[in-house]
Amino acid sequence: MTPPPTPPVTVVGRGVVALTAALLAKSCGFAPKVLSGEISTETANAGASLDPRVVALNGESRALLSALGVWASISASRITPIKEMHVSSAQSRVPMAFSALEAQTEALAWVVEHRDLMRVLEEAVRHAGIARVLPEALAADFSAQRTFGATLVADAGQTAWLERIGLSVQTVPYHHTALVFNVKRTSAHRNAALQVFAPDCAPQSVVALLPRPDRHATVVWSLSDESFAGFQSQDDVALCAALNNAFVAFPKFDSVLDVTSERQSVPLKLVTAPRVAADRCALVGDAAHGIHPLAGQGLNLGFGDLVALQTLWRAHRADPGHPLVLAAYARARAAPVTHMQALTDGLWRSISGAWPGAAALRHVAFDVVRNVAPLRKVLGRQAFGALHN
Repeated sequence: MTPPPTPPVTVVGRGVVALTAALLAKSCGFAPKVLSGEISTETANAGASLDPRVVALNGESRALLSALGVWASISASRITPIKEMHVSSAQSRVPMAFSALEAQTEALAWVVEHRDLMRVLEEAVRHAGIARVLPEALAADFSAQRTFGATLVADAGQTAWLERIGLSVQTVPYHHTALVFNVKRTSAHRNAALQVFAPDCAPQSVVALLPRPDRHATVVWSLSDESFAGFQSQDDVALCAALNNAFVAFPKFDSVLDVTSERQSVPLKLVTAPRVAADRCALVGDAAHGIHPLAGQGLNLGFGDLVALQTLWRAHRADPGHPLVLAAYARARAAPVTHMQALTDGLWRSISGAWPGAAALRHVAFDVVRNVAPLRKVLGRQAFGALHN
């Protein structure tokens, strides 16, 4: 008897979620291929100085990468665990603290260099023998796949594919830009991440300091359009002074001495999808949702999409794109994505001036969480994807 054909899974995209989705499909017994053209060149020079583009992976994301055999290949020197996070709702307010000890987890998150993560994913895809094809190579058999197998659109900006599969996204610009760069501090980090809303030097902004190896840290400063140009044009001395002023009241803060990388900038936007699945196709990652980076959860949401698919695919191995499977995927992701988008969008509006009185509500909410340990523990485990033992 002729065995049934292996169900195909086509992944449209070239980023972290796309490559991880292909590896996941392979691990579930399907026949994946990645539709993206040339292999990314950003993984070149991965051994050079620390790159400011990083991701903060939570426990669920780390577990997924570990199960796929990827986590162990990431350079240990490129991983920094976050054991504590101190967040203030304004420069003058007492910070609230989350800790891995209180959340009963190994770490709240792990800071990984995006470039190094891409490197190990590229290597894993090649080692797994997963084909990478040009978009035009799939045009001939796309209609056939609409009756068997699945197509995942994983990266933002795939307008042509969204039109082809009959799905769409809605984009709302935040009029905020993330300014990202590395700094060197006076002493080695304590595995603590710091974040302050509405610092005096830029009230309509939020700035985070993420620990990196040795005495380094990565700054992610989300600034309004009005403030961004001024901060981008400041020299390194003035920028360090602004940072030191923003975090001066934090007990875990070690002064910033110098800027050690080029400054990168990313325009920020909210991306929502009325539907994430239709006709054997599904949206995952940035193609399905985009959020403000102030909570550091964008990539974790994308990995959450893949974890949901993994559960469904293991239960329904015969056909990864069956309409009932993808409908179940859409239901499973609706609440987590909506809740995270509501949280990050609300926090952004509380500093943007879009909601009068929202800053006062933010202060009250932060004070409640800061003073109620059981609530802080529950929120910490949810926000950082802590896995129960």
